[in-house]
Amino acid sequence: MREEVIKDDKMRYDKAHKAIEPSWKVGETVLLQELTVKPRASKVMVGPYIIQDIVVGRPDVGPAYRLVDKKTGKPL
Repeated sequence: MREEVIKDDKMRYDKAHKAIEPSWKVGETVLLQELTVKPRASKVMVGPYIIQDIVVGRPDVGPAYRLVDKKTGKPL
């Protein structure tokens, strides 16, 4: 019963917020959006980064992405 309620809540939340499952793959190049942009900042997007690995910890939490800087090769 509780699992049904959780699934129903997730479905309603996803529909209300137009959430979609990410479809990024290892090896793709991505940019990150800077959410704490200061006034008159010149950069809103940072990167580029390459997705090195997709990490799945707990099944109830979505995947995390291990990124490396495309220019330097340093992990983020």
